[in-house]
Amino acid sequence: MSKVTVVALMTAKEGQETDVQKAMLDCAAPTRQEAGCLNYDIHQSLKKPAEFMVHENWASMDALAAHGKTAHMAKLMSDLADKLAVAPKITLWKELQ
Repeated sequence: MSKVTVVALMTAKEGQETDVQKAMLDCAAPTRQEAGCLNYDIHQSLKKPAEFMVHENWASMDALAAHGKTAHMAKLMSDLADKLAVAPKITLWKELQ
């Protein structure tokens, strides 16, 4: 498999929206510098500000796997551990041509 798309959905606990947003944005710059990262875009729902979505594209599953082992991802998961209402929903996609 070549390019891999990731869609990650997260919901902040009430009152934690700003902290979740900051943690996610802090992770963006180092992620975008990783080998194999094609894009890493963070979105916030217009209707439900506690809901966040990350849309990522990676050159390969190996690049995505390496991303999961980085210090900035470990820090993000630690920072979000007590700020999310539910566990993140992460799905992997392939592009159809």
